[in-house]
Amino acid sequence: MFKTIKTSQKKEIEQYQHFLGPRYKTCLSAFDLFVSMNGKIIVELGTSRSFVPAGVEGCTINNPKYWDRNSPEKWDWGAGIFTRMCAMHLEAYQPEIHTVDISSDAINICKVITSDYSHLISYHIMKSEDFLNNFKGKIDLLYMDTGESEEEADKIHLKEAQIALSRKLFSENAD
Repeated sequence: MFKTIKTSQKKEIEQYQHFLGPRYKTCLSAFDLFVSMNGKIIVELGTSRSFVPAGVEGCTINNPKYWDRNSPEKWDWGAGIFTRMCAMHLEAYQPEIHTVDISSDAINICKVITSDYSHLISYHIMKSEDFLNNFKGKIDLLYMDTGESEEEADKIHLKEAQIALSRKLFSENAD
């Protein structure tokens, strides 16, 4: 039997619809699918890397003084802030979330952003390809956000997809 996200959880993500913009429907669909397939494991390749958006003092600076958990209008929505959205909206389902980044500063920033959900998250400082080559579980939801530029990111995403597919890392429900 398929589960659906509880109404209260949809209301949670709805409060961020304005900030998420076009990502709102994508996140909501991904979260609904994850729940309906009884998903357990989420892997995010490329983590939340800044407390505030580009052009604002503190962008990509690893200093918690730039994080204001109670002021979403100050968050770095341009980077999607997926780690926090994912943990917050799926908390009731107790997912196992793995967030991966080569930057220790980015991982530390993410730890601050997600501190109230850290019980759900494993933080990995390593290359995404190394993580995928060594991962032992089955992935129900893979969020690929590695790399900074389009061409660079495209090449990395292709490698990541090739590894995940060749190693058969996806659960049978993730098809």
